[in-house]
Amino acid sequence: MLYIMNPVGMSVLSMEWQFLLGFCAEKDISVSFMTEYGRFLASVKGPVSGNVLLRREQYRKADDPDITKNVASNIIAAKIANSRTVINRAIRDHGDKIDIVKLKNVTRQLEKFIIQLKKVNTVDEVNAMLSFTYTILGHDIRSALETVGLDPAVGFLHCDRPGRPGLALDLMEEFRSVIADRQVLSLINRKQVKPSGFKKAENGVVVMDSDTRKILLTEYQNRKQTEVYHPYVEEKVKIGLLFFIQAELLARYLRGDMDGSVLI
Repeated sequence: MLYIMNPVGMSVLSMEWQFLLGFCAEKDISVSFMTEYGRFLASVKGPVSGNVLLRREQYRKADDPDITKNVASNIIAAKIANSRTVINRAIRDHGDKIDIVKLKNVTRQLEKFIIQLKKVNTVDEVNAMLSFTYTILGHDIRSALETVGLDPAVGFLHCDRPGRPGLALDLMEEFRSVIADRQVLSLINRKQVKPSGFKKAENGVVVMDSDTRKILLTEYQNRKQTEVYHPYVEEKVKIGLLFFIQAELLARYLRGDMDGSVLI
């Protein structure tokens, strides 16, 4: 995924830009255009891969209450588990600065929530801000879903709404804590971002300056190169590949090639 911030003066693309976008499309690299505030404008990508049979199956199962509950519960369970991971890491790395007892109580409570999810009967029983990082993360996940042939708009946890990538938001829940939240906390703890990098706009919204956005983007891309062990593929993979692996696992589940237990 390539990100272009504040694409001023690109109403008429130069030949260089045309060649670049064509090259990205051939290499299956999506290009996203965003404002200087991180708001998504548009994206350019090559032909959507996958097949119509998978998407038809996705639509059918998204209308099935039991399957929807199963997928949504797995997503929330994964989100809670990753939140516990972030808290446990904070206890390990910053135990001298925080209330360890309270945080350990929180992790135990989160563990109970995961168990309770197995008893949930509807999606309504389960159910927002690091806006900039979430925006970037969302585009990466949306690209992963489209790469394996799924429709990012048809979700299980997030109901259908015109213009909203429901399925991308679903999968993003699993990665918010361990990728986005953790990155922001790390930048603050390491003092890589400063109060001077933020200002309040006339409408009251707090925005980042270009240097701060650059730091966030750079750290996000670096984070994606970090390797973690994936229990299903049983090997270390780069974090940037986790979105594609999870999207592929979901596609296999919807096709009936595997059960839902490995989605967590």
